[in-house]
Amino acid sequence: MASKFLSRLPGHLSTRSSDICPNCKSLIPESSESATRIDIPLSKIQKPHGGCPHCTLLHAVYNHYRISIRCTGIIVDCTWDKPVVLKFKDTLNDHFASWHLLYKPRGTDISSWPSLGGPGESLDHLGSEPSLKFLRDRMDECLGACDDSHVLCKQAVNKPLPKRVLDVREEKVRLCQTDGQSGDYCALSYRWGPPEETLRTTDSNINDMMSGIELPSLPKLLQDAVALTRQLNVTYLWIDALCIIQGNKQDWEAEAPKMGKYYKNAILTIAASLANQVSESFLVPREKIPQERLSSFNFTDSDGTISQVVVRRVPDYAGIPLVANSPLSTRAWTWQENVLSTRIAHFSRTELVWECRSQQAFENGAKLWCSVGLAYRYARAGDDVEYYWKALVTDYSKRELTYESDRLPAISSVAAYFSTLVPGRYLAGVWEQWLFSDLAWWPSWVSKKRSEMPSWSWASITGQVHFALETCVNSDKLSAIKLIDVDCASTSSNAFMQPKENSSIIVEAPICQVEISSEDVLHVGDYQINEKADTWAVKNIFKDMRGAFNTVRPDAVLLPDDEVTTKQGTFTSVRRSRKDEVTSPTSLKTIVFCLHLGGGDIPSCLTK
Repeated sequence: MASKFLSRLPGHLSTRSSDICPNCKSLIPESSESATRIDIPLSKIQKPHGGCPHCTLLHAVYNHYRISIRCTGIIVDCTWDKPVVLKFKDTLNDHFASWHLLYKPRGTDISSWPSLGGPGESLDHLGSEPSLKFLRDRMDECLGACDDSHVLCKQAVNKPLPKRVLDVREEKVRLCQTDGQSGDYCALSYRWGPPEETLRTTDSNINDMMSGIELPSLPKLLQDAVALTRQLNVTYLWIDALCIIQGNKQDWEAEAPKMGKYYKNAILTIAASLANQVSESFLVPREKIPQERLSSFNFTDSDGTISQVVVRRVPDYAGIPLVANSPLSTRAWTWQENVLSTRIAHFSRTELVWECRSQQAFENGAKLWCSVGLAYRYARAGDDVEYYWKALVTDYSKRELTYESDRLPAISSVAAYFSTLVPGRYLAGVWEQWLFSDLAWWPSWVSKKRSEMPSWSWASITGQVHFALETCVNSDKLSAIKLIDVDCASTSSNAFMQPKENSSIIVEAPICQVEISSEDVLHVGDYQINEKADTWAVKNIFKDMRGAFNTVRPDAVLLPDDEVTTKQGTFTSVRRSRKDEVTSPTSLKTIVFCLHLGGGDIPSCLTK
């Protein structure tokens, strides 16, 4: 069928049906209105059909990327005159699938693959009319979809406006109280930068802000946001620094918990991903996509002609950031804005990327209906709530905060959403429902700095934390821990903000003794676990952290404390180091107790 169709296409050489294997014939849609999908198992990719140019190409692409991905097969999505979307299925979990775009170089044709699209129109300037058209088309598609293609993006018709918004209709930009009105508005996600660069609304200037602000008096980034909002024909714009009274504790405590709802209800979140600070413009000439993200492959046509095709790995949540290495992607507060937004436009140095809760779209016309991007994953949290929570925390925890005390407030709106899905209490970043697996976190490296958060919480340290995500499948069955008592109240009326000092939990679980030692854990990063007869728990709990059970990565440097005498003898107890207490190599060798959270067989000597 494919070869018969090809022979009717003007300007293309005919191809023999024997050249293309039966499976790969589906790579060519039969018309410009149709699309095809094929699922190719790994066995067929590893042994391509002899003479089939498409099989040979997919085999070469797989061999090129297989070092960095785990793969059980490839799902191929084809749409006429668009890049082909390749999904490398993962062996462990579909959440870790790797996505690639395959397309022909600009100005070239491949006779055996007439439907293959090129890189698309180049948007030379992020503020150009083609860029605006790209955004308008995506918004119209998302907001106007009558089918189920954007069902996750549906919002209430009469969405309430935030307490304050900027009215951008007039020459002057005016801060206004909304008094419960409804309407459409854009929200801005950006990096503030140095305090002296950031225009803010305060108690002393709020009347001036409500009287109107001359556009040229705004920092460049805010000027761009106002201009873009106007060009999209949206009346209002919400910017946190201008719409929340800065320095006013009462207004902050009232508005901060609502920020998640403000981003969720916005008709579009404008993400100034490329800008380091508010004084920088984000509607600027775009740079080319780095060559290291592109790979070229030979495609031997049916007449023997060798053509080039380009494969680009799509930035994704599981590996490469969606907007790779952008200044905005390093900040913790902007992470929540990304997760909670229903629609978001990422303005990066190399491209403009659309993301909503149903798809991602790129300038070249490619659309991914897939689990990449934070907004998409957040929308599907109900599919696997525990997995998504831990995956989101892992991504969030690597981001930077100006004030470490904001570690939980900056994720509070996401936690509030998850509380509608998770039974039980929220204990300073840990869910009572998943106590076993939520306590089983470990840091990327030993933290030099530590907040005064409860020690059981991942939020008690700076830096990225990790969880054993495979335990999410049946963590309730693995748990050996029992929660006895909780003393963990919030310092405000919002239960997801900062917990009070000296918060505590009391748990009951089996324990075992192990001896740990290190000459310099601060720089080495591990404690050595010395072999003992009762290392069963260490083997079960820690084996997936480092690929071996004889080392453990602590969340803080342990320091000698008091001498303790038990039936087993006398040894030195230890304590966690305080913030910035350890600055030089510290050696330690002592006995510690390990609390068995779950997993493995508990020896009879430790059971009741």
